Amino acid sequence: MLISSPSVSSPQTPSFDEQTILQSFVDIIPKTLNPAQKISPKDFTRNSKLPFPKLMITTISLVGNGDHNGVDIHLGKFFRHARRSGLWLSAEAIHRSTLSKARQKVSWKLFQETLQNAVLLAYDLWPDEPQYTWHGLSVFAIDGSKYTLPATDVLRQEFDPDSGLNTPGKGHYPQCLVSTVYDVFRRLPIARTVVPVNGSEREEAVQLVETVTPLLPFMPENSVWIFDRGYPSYELFHQFTTRHKRFFVFRCPASCTFPAVEEFVASGKQEAIIWITPSNKAMAKLSPRQRKRLNAIKVRVIRIEHPDGTLSVLITNLLNMVTFPRLQIVALYFRRWEVKG
Repeated sequence: MLISSPSVSSPQTPSFDEQTILQSFVDIIPKTLNPAQKISPKDFTRNSKLPFPKLMITTISLVGNGDHNGVDIHLGKFFRHARRSGLWLSAEAIHRSTLSKARQKVSWKLFQETLQNAVLLAYDLWPDEPQYTWHGLSVFAIDGSKYTLPATDVLRQEFDPDSGLNTPGKGHYPQCLVSTVYDVFRRLPIARTVVPVNGSEREEAVQLVETVTPLLPFMPENSVWIFDRGYPSYELFHQFTTRHKRFFVFRCPASCTFPAVEEFVASGKQEAIIWITPSNKAMAKLSPRQRKRLNAIKVRVIRIEHPDGTLSVLITNLLNMVTFPRLQIVALYFRRWEVKG
């Protein structure tokens, strides 16, 4: 399921004070729950310690906490700061079981919508300064990871129906595949797909590149997209060079990969220009007419020797070796690790 995004006007960089910015983000939190979005008609119909908007804020705070303290410790800190700041004068600390029961009443899709609205606001407020680009290009990274979910019937059926101790080789908790687009220099997750655990990282990357770009009109056309070693494929290279015409940097294994890459590795060179052709497996999925449209793709390859002795190759369409020096591209690739996790 891909995050939806409302239409936005062209980006601006207004000057707001800190309190105004904070209030702008608070205003994003939904104040009421649409009856159609309720799991049960009785949900959030009575006064409680954790009404719907406060539940949303508490959950977002817990997820974005960043430390390794337990839920009870974080909840105590959160409610104490909420009272002291004056944002929630009547806040009373709750037990984690209260939060868990309340959270089951809210669809996970609401948090997706809230994330997207927060991203739109962040870009609207973000200053237009050169330190947030590389050679004047915005830089985005896509990463996919499996996440363990609460063992609710709804989530199990949605993402991992075969999970459960009754299935040999499966754990009790269901899992899902989360693919995220990060703005590397602004350190923002800007879009995300959440699909069943047996989903494909490459297919989700295609979905994100295809769909995120028109959904986020503030994203400049001149950009670089960074991918790890699980993503290289002729299909993605072709998509970037023909449909979107954006720059890419893929990390690729040094062996068991494209024949042209293996030849480059064997040459001992630090960098070179090569041509990537579709594999027989990829060609077999296409009609004769589609095959005629697939031409060899010109790319630049760069050798990377890691501290542990392993060897990788970066594949990119940043072909100009003067404008984009080899070592700068290597350093750019490793910037993605600063926002991964």
